[in-house]
Formats: sequence, C-alpha cells, structure tokens
Amino acid sequence: MSDKQQGIKEHQIKVVDKRRVGKDKNAVSVEPNLKPTYVEQLENKVAKMESALKNKIAEIEEESRKSRQRVERDLEKRFEEKLEKLIYDVLELSSAVEKAIELSSEDEKVKEGLKLISKGYLKFLEKLGVEVLNPLNEEFDPNLMEAIQTQKGEKNRVLAVYQKGYKKGDRIIKAPKVVVGSGEEEAEKGN
Repeated sequence: MSDKQQGIKEHQIKVVDKRRVGKDKNAVSVEPNLKPTYVEQLENKVAKMESALKNKIAEIEEESRKSRQRVERDLEKRFEEKLEKLIYDVLELSSAVEKAIELSSEDEKVKEGLKLISKGYLKFLEKLGVEVLNPLNEEFDPNLMEAIQTQKGEKNRVLAVYQKGYKKGDRIIKAPKVVVGSGEEEAEKGN
C-alpha cells in the first residue's frame, strides 16, 4: 500500500446509523428515538394547539351557558312584565265593576250579577298569586300606599280606603288609595 492509500484509510469517514445510536450490547433493550427532530417539534406544536383548542372550547361552552342563562332571565322578566300589565288591566276592569255595584242600588238582579263578575275577577287574580291590599286602620306606609287625602284622626293611621291595592310577591302592582289621619284630633283632645 502506498502512503497515499494508507492516509486515505486513516481519514476515512465513518457513517453512523442514528437508528442504532445508544444501542449497547450490554444495555437494557430500549428502542432508540427513530423520529427526526422536526417531527418531534411538529408533534409538540400539535399538542400545544390541541391544548389551546380544548381551552377555547371550554371557554366557548362557558360563554354559551352564561348566554343561555341571560336569555332565560330576560324572558322571565319580560313574561313577568306582560303578566303585570295583564293583571293591571284586569284590576281596572274589576274596579269598574265594583263602582258599578256601588251605583246599581236600584236593581238587585244587576247588582248580584256584577258581584258574581267581581268574584270571578278576584278568583282569577288569586290564581295568579295576586294579593288584595286593604289597609284600613293600619299604619300608613308610603312605600305601599298612596295617600289621597288627610282627615282629622289618629296620626299616620289609615282612616278609609278609597281604592284597594294589589301586589304580586314583593311587587306592588297597584297601590291602595287611602285617607290618612292628620293627628289634629289628638292635638285638640290634649288641649
């Protein structure tokens, strides 16, 4: 062999099979990573994107749930408002019938018919959960009642109810119109 050939043999390039790197005859049988690094990078990107997608789906589902609840509340509120308007209209009719009963003292048959109609209105309102407010002789409460007049009598006491009131739950649909004592009678008694 010539010197030239011997120098080439010494500087020969060794080819390493990456599939066999890390394989030691004495080592426990572990499969080497056969994937190129760009495949691992792509898999990591896919895993991150899947995680982000799952988070986005959870976020959208939560927003959807909140939106459904908001729509349900709005529908309930609108229904209650429409129901209150209907109740108010029925109360107006009921008040008109009660006035007609008061004015129809001449004909007993007409009066009885109007009383039956009035009872029907009251049963209908009762089914809807409407309570009648008739605060005669009670303490005047400006949050629940409307004072239309004052008279001599016990101070802040309801002396007469001009028109009954109605409430549904905690909401006043129609405030009772009342006459309230001014307290002047007590002052005169004291003198």
